[in-house]
Amino acid sequence: MKLNSIEIFLASEISAVLVVVLNILIALSSLRDINFFGIAIIIIGELIYGYNNFAMRGAWSIDVEPKQVLVKSGFFKYIRHPLYLGSAIASFGIAVCLMSLPGLIYSIFIVLPYVYFRAKLEEKVLTSTLKGYKEYMKETGMFFPKMR
Repeated sequence: MKLNSIEIFLASEISAVLVVVLNILIALSSLRDINFFGIAIIIIGELIYGYNNFAMRGAWSIDVEPKQVLVKSGFFKYIRHPLYLGSAIASFGIAVCLMSLPGLIYSIFIVLPYVYFRAKLEEKVLTSTLKGYKEYMKETGMFFPKMR
């Protein structure tokens, strides 16, 4: 299944805009009031992202490559989108670190809905093109492990 041009735009261009807005929020914040609890949250988010990025073995495209296989190692054993989870945690951590109410609002009302949208868009492609993905969805949670 191929994505239409609107879906591709939403999946890629909006990602860039979100990063720019986050950088503007950081620039407008007072760096003298850094909260170290926020730094810990950022580090946790980045560790989740980095570890699972490595586990993906380069399967980066939203479209499925012919030889691509379903990754079920690392956090992928329990959740389907650990990279998005890590990014969302890091975004929240930046807002906490800078004690920024606009950053917190941005993380909750812009980043989280976008991450959900992007994950659903990927799943639309993966369910129709990647062998075993529908069964994998039944076994795992989207962002948090399923309660058994």
